[in-house]
Amino acid sequence: MIDKLEMHSLLQTMERAAEDVLQHDSAFFESLHALKDEIERAPRVQTALHGLQRFGNCIFTSFVPRIYVRVRTENGTLGLAPSLTYPSQSMASDPQFQNLTEELRTAAAEVINSSDYRAELNVVVNEAIKRFKMTPAETRVVVQGSGNVGGIGARLMHEAGYKVVAISDIHGGIYNANGIDITNALQYLSDTRSFEGYQDVEFVNNQELLELPCDVLVPAATENQITSQNADKLQCKVLAEGANGPTTAGADEILHQKGIFVVPDILANAGGVTVSYFEWVQDRMGYFWTETEVNQRLDLIMTESFRDVITYAQNHNVNNRIAAYMLAIDRVAYTTRQRGIYA
Repeated sequence: MIDKLEMHSLLQTMERAAEDVLQHDSAFFESLHALKDEIERAPRVQTALHGLQRFGNCIFTSFVPRIYVRVRTENGTLGLAPSLTYPSQSMASDPQFQNLTEELRTAAAEVINSSDYRAELNVVVNEAIKRFKMTPAETRVVVQGSGNVGGIGARLMHEAGYKVVAISDIHGGIYNANGIDITNALQYLSDTRSFEGYQDVEFVNNQELLELPCDVLVPAATENQITSQNADKLQCKVLAEGANGPTTAGADEILHQKGIFVVPDILANAGGVTVSYFEWVQDRMGYFWTETEVNQRLDLIMTESFRDVITYAQNHNVNNRIAAYMLAIDRVAYTTRQRGIYA
């Protein structure tokens, strides 16, 4: 067991590691933190941790900032590693140590890439296309972005039967009206760091990609991509905002007039913070759910939230974004009145 003093020292060490490492690869480590339970259960991760224990029971803390790492011991029990400190210079230069560290990174990355980390985007898209009496198989999807939101969202939609006809990264995108094998395309991107040279597709820039004919457009890259200059050129039926603030205020009114069904960012990408809330709940209970349970609860909350926003928009005759804001403020105000400001 680790006493309180040792725990305090351990957490300080992890915080120092986090400050250093998060400056270089914050998105990757945020993903690790969100998926720590799945990562720790992965057999390859446990094997790599076993190997690193041979180096004086020291785990490369810059790999695991802010994660309470549990190491499976020889008798099969789980517990915190007795020592999480920076490796010595001689240890860090040891080829075997470097190989194990790389194996740990690779194994953890596989867990991230195979998880339903951005499943909330699929939930709201599933609900949105029902309003047009469409099925996934007949729904053409364009995704701007190929990171944690766009890439994983596109892969999950592809696996669910959607026809993803275009996807992009920071350099530009690829388009095939008959659909793209997203799993293959993302692997190509991972191997080459670019979609350039990918076969049987047309190459488009990120602005052209937004104006492609499709049923669902998912801007999942960065803010201010849909403006008053290009909003009238969009050809989608549903706009599901995976990124934060991809649509400007000026474009919002144009989209509303065109009859494009907008799933605002405050709803479409709310799954991340919802799962963070789940994590807090589990910590409070001291009882942890399986990944399947987490996804089921996320699906339920996202579906109910989608329907609540749409009902609010209809009842108050406002667009979906305004309805989402109104509903959020109403709930906060109601809860504050019920609980009081000191609760």
